[in-house]
Amino acid sequence: MRRQRKKQLYWHSLLETIQIIEETFISRRPFSSSAQIHCRGYSLPLQRAITDFGADVPFGKIPEKLQEHYGITVPISSAQAITQKHAHAVKGSQKPAEKITDRDGVELLIAEMDGTMIPIVKTPTNDDKIIDRRKTRSCCWKEARLSLVEIPTQKKTIIGGTVGTVDSAGNK
Repeated sequence: MRRQRKKQLYWHSLLETIQIIEETFISRRPFSSSAQIHCRGYSLPLQRAITDFGADVPFGKIPEKLQEHYGITVPISSAQAITQKHAHAVKGSQKPAEKITDRDGVELLIAEMDGTMIPIVKTPTNDDKIIDRRKTRSCCWKEARLSLVEIPTQKKTIIGGTVGTVDSAGNK
């Protein structure tokens, strides 16, 4: 004869804390194992929200953001643990970088790149007629990317800029 016990089970989700009473049979919990949840755990959508906030703000501000957006209170330590767990999973799934062996290089580069939107004024050009450019000009915006690279061992600084695509900015 199997011994039946009832155990309270709860986990956190984006909506609220969900609580059930589950019958356990010796050491198995049928609902927990089939639903892949753990007591005092966090649902995947809630983990995703915590991880999204963890990528944007410091760990100490994650509970404030969750309270503001979803009305949920989460301890800082749980937010930190969930964010770091997902960061380690992402880091482990990345392919190792290929080494470039056909070029001479340096051991360490310190680089920073930033972008800003700049207005570009376009005026039509027509060599046949003289056009009043004040009335025909139009304004559009382009992103300018500026970069600063330092080679610490050589005390050398390189400054560059481009108005091209992201790929062209990385290649410069």
